[in-house]
Amino acid sequence: MRLPLSWLKEFNETDLSIEALANLLTRAGLEVESIDRIGIYSDSIVVGEISEVRPIPETNGLHEVDLLLGSDRQGTAVTGAPNITPDSKGSRVPVALAGAILLDSKSDSFALTTIKTREFRGVKSSIVLCSEMELGLSEDHTGVLLLEDSAEAGALARDQVEIPEDCSADVVFDIDILPNYGRCLSIIGIAREVAALTRTRFKLEIKAEHIPSDPEAFKVSIENPDLSPRYSGIVLKDVKVEPSPRWMQRRLALAGVSAINNLVDVTNYVMIEMGQPMHAFDLDKLPAEEISVRAARKGETLYTLDQEPAGEEEDREAPRELDESTLLITSGDQPIAVAGVIGGLDSEISQDTGKALLESANFNFISIRKAMSKLKLKTDASTRFSRQVDPAQTVTAIQRAVHLLQEIGGAKPAGSIADCYPQPEENRSITIQNSDISRTLGVDLTDEDITSALERLGFSTETPGEGTLEIVIPGFRPDISHSADIAEEIIRILGFDRLQGRLLNEPLPNQRRNDSWELRKKIRLVLTGCGLSDVLNYSLTTPEAEGRLLAGETEASEQAPYVQVLNKKENQDRSSLRRTLLGSLMENVATNHRERKRIALFEIGKVYLPEHSPESDDPGDEKLPLEVLQLAMALSGPLEESSWKDAKPRNSGFHDLKGITEVLLKKLHVGNIEFEPLQGAPYHPGVAAALLIDGKPAGTIGKVHPKVIEAYDLGKREVFVAEFDHELLLAASQTNYPFRAFSSQPAVYQDLALVVNDEVAAGAVMRTIREAAGELLTDISLFDIYRGEQLGEGKKSLAFQLTFCAADRSLEEKEINDLREAMLGPLEEKLGAKIRA
Repeated sequence: MRLPLSWLKEFNETDLSIEALANLLTRAGLEVESIDRIGIYSDSIVVGEISEVRPIPETNGLHEVDLLLGSDRQGTAVTGAPNITPDSKGSRVPVALAGAILLDSKSDSFALTTIKTREFRGVKSSIVLCSEMELGLSEDHTGVLLLEDSAEAGALARDQVEIPEDCSADVVFDIDILPNYGRCLSIIGIAREVAALTRTRFKLEIKAEHIPSDPEAFKVSIENPDLSPRYSGIVLKDVKVEPSPRWMQRRLALAGVSAINNLVDVTNYVMIEMGQPMHAFDLDKLPAEEISVRAARKGETLYTLDQEPAGEEEDREAPRELDESTLLITSGDQPIAVAGVIGGLDSEISQDTGKALLESANFNFISIRKAMSKLKLKTDASTRFSRQVDPAQTVTAIQRAVHLLQEIGGAKPAGSIADCYPQPEENRSITIQNSDISRTLGVDLTDEDITSALERLGFSTETPGEGTLEIVIPGFRPDISHSADIAEEIIRILGFDRLQGRLLNEPLPNQRRNDSWELRKKIRLVLTGCGLSDVLNYSLTTPEAEGRLLAGETEASEQAPYVQVLNKKENQDRSSLRRTLLGSLMENVATNHRERKRIALFEIGKVYLPEHSPESDDPGDEKLPLEVLQLAMALSGPLEESSWKDAKPRNSGFHDLKGITEVLLKKLHVGNIEFEPLQGAPYHPGVAAALLIDGKPAGTIGKVHPKVIEAYDLGKREVFVAEFDHELLLAASQTNYPFRAFSSQPAVYQDLALVVNDEVAAGAVMRTIREAAGELLTDISLFDIYRGEQLGEGKKSLAFQLTFCAADRSLEEKEINDLREAMLGPLEEKLGAKIRA
């Protein structure tokens, strides 16, 4: 939100300095990201003393001007001003340095320009000599403004001139408006905040045409008042479409909005001033003299204002496709605008417009957000509606717009205001105990502190009893719903510096150890150390979205039932609780697929199964779903970002994710783990495994099936995922484990290469070796897998490194050979394994 200071002062006469006002707004939650000082107010416009003027050959009156800018600074400018000649040596002039923002004296309409380095006929210049018009002091741009000879070179130019009251220059604050500060997407909204913060008068004195409302003035119908609580409109006659006056263009430009024509500019002006979006339709272009607000129907389309005007029919771009979640403004049952987002191209205002319909309405913020998401379109209007707008101001906005149009000669009202408001909102109120506010904030506040802060913000208060306050919430504060919101508003206005730290005056109760929380903390520490990023996804999904994981094996309609949200909102897309974390992680991968090569994610979260929860043993109780805490990981792309050391790092694979899993289990001190081959969605056949802990299934890991990759539109990307049961990890994790002394005896290392059938899992081989070798085998690791013609069809070679060590003696060669023979027998008998020749 761009806030011109002069516009703010129409509603609040603050005398704070620019810096103090910026700090005050930021502390109150309206973060001032930058301050643009335009024209004479700029810190980049200084006094320059002309030291030499030289004509530029072969030009029509251009001169090269050398200037002294103070503090041993010098500069060169190029000017064609008639009052700058070689005789101007010693004159003082205002000089705009690089980065200064001036008024554009060459534009027919009000426009701004930023000074940059330019070259004129071989002369480089990054400074400009300024006229009165460029500084915003007057409309005179016939020559450079000459300052008093006493002006010191390098001094700020604004200190050397008298700034008139109607100065076109200004100071503009660029403010980041938080989602719950939608009321501040207007000049009036911010002015109200400033008045409350500074204890100055808030002047809500806007000039408006008092036009009566008449529901029959123009036929308006609303299909669903929950999606469109109110629709107001008025027919305008004697419309004269022309450029807006300069003062209006100036304000719009300072606020960051381009001037278009007087009718459209007035709607934008009112939106910026009051926060009420408006729209103007060419009445003669409407299919019928009636308006209906309804949901779009499947297959409907609309050309919108951001699309190119119609040319040859075959050259015209495709219209926007609409669906049932999009709210429309229609006339004669034909779409003419996407409600609250953008108007239709075929009913836009043009030079030929003679009659117009001026719209001022209110729409459900969730509906607007869905339309924005569906159309991938964000406008000034939708930004405001998506943060909730007060429905009470639709008529006032029309009255204000009509007044402005009559003031600038753009149009006249043809009758009364048509106002359709089927379910007027009732005033909301909250009753609080003043002592509760003090306790919530930890600050001793008087009743006067509380009522004063609230009334300055526009709340009405009554005292039904001692220490009790009934607060009527104004319509422009939809973000206020309970007493904690009231407490926040009070301390925000009184100042967060009122909050004081206090020592605890009561002993802390004994804290029970939360093993689940400790385990989650350790998992996050280990996995972030392995280069994975922690993500947090919504628990809501749809069977169709999660059904993409099935690789086409089962239709969504044939899936097991999902836990459903009972209080689903009318336009809520996702109302099923997820049964796996993998769907969320795959959506994360799809979202980042085109932007990032390496994706490494993990999530710890709950899944919800439609089974009876053990927490509810009473058969008469409503059965609760089973909530299971799980851990999931996703790995895709190169193992690490490319660098000068490795320009093309290899891509992640199954064994990389398996290695991360083994590191995690080792850090959690989970023992007796095995991996067994696994088949089934969402995994690729032959590249998946089940994790067993103490022989019990604890999770799965594998490469994502190509059909699942296709369902998520991931192209040729390979993705590896894993999902584990957090409760089983918790049960197997050892928080207290005995110390095992390091052996003082030397270890013996041997390699063992075995040829087995292709379907034999390495885990089964390792398990057989451990059982046969006993305690003297202290470690075993697989270091090679080989397949080749010399092994025979359906065969593979598995190479292991074996580590033998005894705690009390050095192992002799005979013992090692005996152990080796003891292993080979069971390996051949159980698995058909043979020593590789």
